[in-house]
Amino acid sequence: MPNPLLSPFFFLLLLTGCQQYAPKQSNQIAQDLTPQKIAIQPVASKNQPTSPCKMQPFLPESIKLPKHGFKSIGTSDSPCSNDTSNESQWERFPGKTYDLLLKTEGPGGSGRYWAITVNIDETHTTEPQNGISFETSTIGWRTLQGFENGGLHWAEDLDGDGDPELIAWGSYFAGDDPDMAPYPAGMIAWVYRKKQQNQLVLDLNLSRKFATSIVAAYRQPIDQANQQDTRNMIAEQLELFAKGACRVISPLATTNPRRP
Repeated sequence: MPNPLLSPFFFLLLLTGCQQYAPKQSNQIAQDLTPQKIAIQPVASKNQPTSPCKMQPFLPESIKLPKHGFKSIGTSDSPCSNDTSNESQWERFPGKTYDLLLKTEGPGGSGRYWAITVNIDETHTTEPQNGISFETSTIGWRTLQGFENGGLHWAEDLDGDGDPELIAWGSYFAGDDPDMAPYPAGMIAWVYRKKQQNQLVLDLNLSRKFATSIVAAYRQPIDQANQQDTRNMIAEQLELFAKGACRVISPLATTNPRRP
């Protein structure tokens, strides 16, 4: 089931580590979201709820970084020959057994698009020579407006083991009428932890735990009183996800970046 937020309404997507920001036509985005590009299967779980969550992962459950070079994942399928075109600098998030290195570029355009490049460094010193990049929209920030007295965190040690997790922020269509998409949009974060060398896996338990922090942010009063009903609605949707009371449908279990 394609994410309603990622629809022809979203006419601009960004690439990082491959090329500079470039617009996409709506028909190309629709083609990127065909079942051939993103297949879905239920996440295995006992006593799984029947109602799907409003928010759904936009990246695979398992992501393997290429051994050499950079590769785009998600709705984009373009290979990256190198990482020299992205003018942003690497930011290192140090850990006990590995460091997570990120390039974050955004937000841009009316959809508040971000381009994120990720590298895992187990030596704590290596300059990135490989990694993955993905595109995401944070248009839901218009309803969230603030998070923990600051902006969005893209990496953090969320389970207290001394190593950072990747926080893949995204947006989802929170309404019921598809003709109104993408508004209103809510914010969601999917947490990925390192499983083995050059591999990140979606951790639903950490994602649900982190969602409670997003719920708290939506519950905070804001100056625009006319948005509070929408914020409360989104908070309730996120609470269902946080409690495991709705069903998560995920993309293909594993994405192993293909070399060109």
